[in-house]
Amino acid sequence: RRQNLECSWLIHTVAHRILRITHAQNPRSARQMIRGGPYALTFIGQSNCLKVMLSNGEIRFEDLPTGLRAATEGDGEALLYFRPHDIELVDGSRGSLEGFIIGSRRVAGTRHLELDLGNTHAAVEIELPPERASFAHRSRIAFRPTKWRLFCSE
Repeated sequence: RRQNLECSWLIHTVAHRILRITHAQNPRSARQMIRGGPYALTFIGQSNCLKVMLSNGEIRFEDLPTGLRAATEGDGEALLYFRPHDIELVDGSRGSLEGFIIGSRRVAGTRHLELDLGNTHAAVEIELPPERASFAHRSRIAFRPTKWRLFCSE
């Protein structure tokens, strides 16, 4: 237990120092960026990132509705972050993210599917239980993030 605490402290300290050096900011704002910014989502665990547009509180990907809303944010570009396991499969009607399966791998008791969402975006990865992941290669699949974070461009 003590080693786990020391390891967590070390990771946090190193991340904090890197952020301070790269952004030349005071320690308090650097600490806030680590805890609540996109850096924490990419540094700790797996996450997907998509460039989206906000329009009247609606989050759009490649000019199509995603079924997600951000009523408190203004219009413009943003980055949508979500973790591979925080998704739900949907029927593919309007209001979802859709892509073609380009890869699949087993991770512990789950199946990770790599999806191609379009030419201008990197592939994303979603996690499903094996019994729900019986799709053929290049099959079209629709999903929606259930938990996500949005970071607006400044």
